[in-house]
Amino acid sequence: MMSDDRRLGPRRWVQVSAIINHNRVGMTRCRLRDISLEGAFVETGKRILERDDSVELVLKVRAGKRSQHCRVPAKVARVSDEGAALVFDDPDEELYRTLFDIVHIHAR
Repeated sequence: MMSDDRRLGPRRWVQVSAIINHNRVGMTRCRLRDISLEGAFVETGKRILERDDSVELVLKVRAGKRSQHCRVPAKVARVSDEGAALVFDDPDEELYRTLFDIVHIHAR
């Protein structure tokens, strides 16, 4: 059973384009409210996800003049009327470095 949205690391507010990819609802644009190295909260505007859903969070990150897409497998930990709290599924080293850059460089 998954715990509530209790992340160990600091949460950061970021300006990153985000999409939730889920087999039931397809690809849905959302607003990334905050992110940490362990998870994120995405504003979907309505309840489209359910607790324990497996999803992919796709983040569009600017790298200089180019953009890159970062695909993060996650599980829904909590759902509210605003959106969903996600817990990232054990990212590999490369994904962890990208998340570190997003949290510590792109954060406002």
